[in-house]
Amino acid sequence: FTDATTLSFGLRYNYEEISAEVQDFAAGSVLAGDDDDSVWLGKLSLQHQLLEDTMVYGNVSTGYKGQAFDTGIFTQEKADNPVQPEESVNYELGVKSVFADGRIQTNLATFFTAYDDFQAQDVRVRENGSLAGQLLNVGKLETYGVELDAAALVVENLRLSLAMAYTHAEVAEWD
Repeated sequence: FTDATTLSFGLRYNYEEISAEVQDFAAGSVLAGDDDDSVWLGKLSLQHQLLEDTMVYGNVSTGYKGQAFDTGIFTQEKADNPVQPEESVNYELGVKSVFADGRIQTNLATFFTAYDDFQAQDVRVRENGSLAGQLLNVGKLETYGVELDAAALVVENLRLSLAMAYTHAEVAEWD
């Protein structure tokens, strides 16, 4: 838009194929499944150079974690019905600054991310009493927070860094 303002756009197409084959020696059978999936992902970012050493930005982006097979307690039903993909939308606002002739750098960002079909591990007790992990979709998850990164070059060959974050995550909907 101007020498100080930039708009960036990115787009990606993702296609994946998955398959699993598990030999059940006790039952003398083979459990197998396969599937495929595709998705378009994007990012839109606006940044503005407020001062020579200070830039503010905002962006929105989509994320994706592909479908998967839960092989913890594998059955033919799970081979035929993989865990659904996890999708997310992230919003971020921030400021990046450099001071003292480049000797001090600070980055401050705030974010909000909403996940659909969030994939998580669960632990189940098998019929024989042993424990087995289980991959499943837990529904909607939301997370937000603030991150601060700072670094200072105190003297030549001595750099001090600081990183702090506050993150809040909550399952918003669980079927």
